[in-house]
Amino acid sequence: MNRNILGAIIVLCMWIMGCAAAPTAEKAAADSEDYPAARYLTATVIGESDAEARREAVGELSRIFESRVNTEVAAVTASIMDAESDELFEKSVESRIRIESTVRIQGVTIGNVWQDPKSGSYYALAVLDRQQAAREWFEQLEQLTHQLNGELDALIGISGRLPRIIALNRILGLVIQKSAVESRLRVIGRPVMGSGDVDLKPIFSEASSLKSDSAFYVHFDGVQGKAVSLRLSRALGDNGIPVTDKDNRAAGIVRGQLDIVPLNLNNPDVRFVRATAAVKIEDADTGTRVYTISETVRKGHVDQNEAIRMAVTAVSDRVSRKLMQFLGVIGFGGTD
Repeated sequence: MNRNILGAIIVLCMWIMGCAAAPTAEKAAADSEDYPAARYLTATVIGESDAEARREAVGELSRIFESRVNTEVAAVTASIMDAESDELFEKSVESRIRIESTVRIQGVTIGNVWQDPKSGSYYALAVLDRQQAAREWFEQLEQLTHQLNGELDALIGISGRLPRIIALNRILGLVIQKSAVESRLRVIGRPVMGSGDVDLKPIFSEASSLKSDSAFYVHFDGVQGKAVSLRLSRALGDNGIPVTDKDNRAAGIVRGQLDIVPLNLNNPDVRFVRATAAVKIEDADTGTRVYTISETVRKGHVDQNEAIRMAVTAVSDRVSRKLMQFLGVIGFGGTD
């Protein structure tokens, strides 16, 4: 009797385990019916928790695009760039391509999440509707094409090295964005037919040439102005941006005024000072102001001279960071 009961229990357990294991295999089959490949791009990923599986599934679908977009956009820009392009220019382009390639794909949803009863692991299915994505990306492509054509038309009337570098950098960015969208459309099986775009090689060649030949002249007025000038010049040089001590040889001029004011904060043991830097970046060819920076720092120390030194150093570093950010945005160095 006991032996029969034990046998029955074993059979029952095996039946239950078989039924429990079936949903994983059945789920995969059901998913192929619910999300046919002709309409949907999918990725199934395993995780230790529901949340992890969901997160990794979305990330995996994004990585499918990332690898191909990076490769294809790099190939497009390589075919446009001059073989003699400046290394700093190439790094700037590579940085932009990386940014565009790693953009998280919008419109990805989680189709299903299920747990394997044997391992306890979770599975998540990330889904992208090809038709919906195609509509959005074709719209983006149309907007980018319109913007690019407008920038190309406007470039004719822009003079001065810095204003042209800024305009060329906008064009470069639009070309990379446009190429990335075209690549994403190819990933989902919606390739874009060739549109006979304008020859961009002269554009990239001019951008590279201008940046490689564009040095900056830095000058600050004020008692501690020379110290600020030296720190900013060093920061430019450390980032691979040429610096000149002759304003007539520069493409860009960084001019600033440094004011230091003692402060009375009713603390007899500490001397406080406020350092204020007002900076403008100009195009040397036209005198056009292209950017301004304003920073104020307060520092205190038992020694007045040390308080001044600390304030000058701090305000210089703040100005330097903003200057590097601006120059990165317009294409000098990386934009990471």
